[in-house]
Order: sequence, then structure tokens, then C-alpha cells
Amino acid sequence: VNVSGKGTLLVAGGTDTTSNIDLLFLATEYEYQDHGYLEYLGSEYDDGVEVQGYKVNKAGTYYIPVLDLNGNDYDAIYGISTQFEADKDTVAPNKPTVNKVDNNDKVITGKAEAGSTVTVNVGKKRIGYAKASSKGSFSVSIPVQKAGTTLNVTAKDSAGNVSKLTYITVVKADVTPPNKPAVNKVDDNDKVVTGKAEANSTVTVNIGKNRIGYAKANSKGLFSVSIPIQKKGTKLNVTAKDASNNVSKVTYVTVVKH
Repeated sequence: VNVSGKGTLLVAGGTDTTSNIDLLFLATEYEYQDHGYLEYLGSEYDDGVEVQGYKVNKAGTYYIPVLDLNGNDYDAIYGISTQFEADKDTVAPNKPTVNKVDNNDKVITGKAEAGSTVTVNVGKKRIGYAKASSKGSFSVSIPVQKAGTTLNVTAKDSAGNVSKLTYITVVKADVTPPNKPAVNKVDDNDKVVTGKAEANSTVTVNIGKNRIGYAKANSKGLFSVSIPIQKKGTKLNVTAKDASNNVSKVTYVTVVKH
């Protein structure tokens, strides 16, 4: 018997004769193992048919062994049937985790229960919804909202259970570019450009408009960008870009002889 999830398994058995067959049957795990996946609930006997009930605690394959305890040698007929009723899902999903939203954003992202429907509201007005992926990631398109607007976000599973609300306030977008990077001397033997920029910004090294290397500054702003060796006199331009995609002014550095 293949069982899709938690619920109740009923097993019914009967024979074509009551005088010569002592029919024994039960539901069990593979090779009679007991991991607690099945719990016997009891049985009822009516009009020559016994019905046994089992609580199923885990989806999987279960087995119904059948024995004639009298061991008769002649042919006889017995019948076994099963019925499974899944438990109703009454457990609400956890409330969604929502990433920061600013007053430039047209998409809200985050994580929720896999396959759930994530809805974004302002008050009671729905402004967007989308289905979370099989890994729980979601991306909901919304109209741009003013800074200070409070959004409430919920997740609803396939059984109609709705999570608690996640509240998030729209913040003002960061429009301030980082300070331009401080770059250490670069000579015609160097394979790395080092210096200091805004913490966690992405530092890019270019020759003209051609990028030759980039790296992320650490939490203290220190960076180390691998580049091909450049000839003496080559002019490099270096910028820093923050998480809001604001780009600093350019720092120019000329490659010197080692």
C-alpha cells in the first residue's frame, strides 16, 4: 500500500468460508520493522468482515501480510482491501521572511513555505502576489511605494492555511555614492591593486572603459583586486559601487616602474 502522507489506513479482510480458514492479516512496515510510522487503532468485525484501523505517521509504502492459521490444503478464497484517508492540513505556514524594501523597488523578495502563495498588502488592499518556488524563494511585483509605507505580507498554503503577518516599512532608497577609493601605488610588476573603499562595496579597476578586474571590499573597506600586469605609464581608473548600485567618483592611478 502506497500512502501519500499522514492519515488513517483501513484494512478489511474476509473469506468465502468461516469454517475452514482462520484468516490473520495486519498492516506493517517492511519486514515487520517498527519505527513508529504505523499505530494500530483497533478493529471491528461485521458480517464476516474484519476492519482494522491504523494511524499513519509518515508517507511511504506499507505491507499487508495474510496468513491462514489453519493451513488448509484445498483451494479457498479470501479478500483484502485497503482505504486511506489523509489528515487535513490545519497547520499554517511560518510567516514569510521579507528582504528590505525601498521607495525605488518594484519587486519584493524573500522566503516562505515552498509552493505557498505570498501576498503583499497595504492595509487590506492587495498590491501583489506570487507563488514561492520549491525552495521557498519568492519575488512579488508591486507598484513603487512611498518611504514610510507599511506593507503586510502573508503566505497561504495549498490547504488554505494563512500565515501570520510579516510587517515591513518601506525605507528611503540609498542615493549617496561611496567616497572614491584610496588606491595604493601600482607598478609594472604588480598583479594586484590594493587600497581602501566603502565597506562591502564592489571595487572595479578599468583601463578606459575596459574592466580588467574587480573584487568586494571587506567589512573594514580593504580590497585586493587581481589584474594582469600593466606597462609603466598605463592609467588605471578605479571605482566603488555600493549595494544600492551607487557608484563613486573615479580614482586615477598611473602604473610606475618597479
